[in-house]
Amino acid sequence: LADNRWPPLLRDAIAAAGRWGVPAVVDVEAPCEADALQGATHLAFSMQGLADFAPGLDRDNALRRAAGDYRCWVAVTDGAEGVWFTKGESIAHIPAFAVEAVDTLGAGDVWHGLFALRLAEGADERTAIRFANAGAALKCRTFGGVAGCPDRAATEAFLRESETCN
Repeated sequence: LADNRWPPLLRDAIAAAGRWGVPAVVDVEAPCEADALQGATHLAFSMQGLADFAPGLDRDNALRRAAGDYRCWVAVTDGAEGVWFTKGESIAHIPAFAVEAVDTLGAGDVWHGLFALRLAEGADERTAIRFANAGAALKCRTFGGVAGCPDRAATEAFLRESETCN
């Protein structure tokens, strides 16, 4: 897992993931240096990052363009609106969990970390998104940066509770 803010380091991280045979997940924010994303297996854009990557394109076409350009799985996170991602030629959506947000600072970092964790553990992208959405929702319910970050047990309990409510 790396972000795109320091392109030389990102290139090294993607190359290392390739050598180790593990997913290369990139948290893509604006500004986006497109060359630095080459070789990633998973690109998870913010809405601002996606707009910077593909100015003038709507969300779905920008996702398709990124998937075509990089030949990898691509998503965009949009806070309370959830996550849209490529699934073959189509775009799929997983909604966010509805919570009363107290502090969203760090929620994206929690999301990316949990998404990468679940992929590394062998989960498919849909499962990883749902887990990451749960952790990010929990983060938003609690004030205080790192202090508000949920642990695995809390995230799994939240998922179980959410499943029994549906």
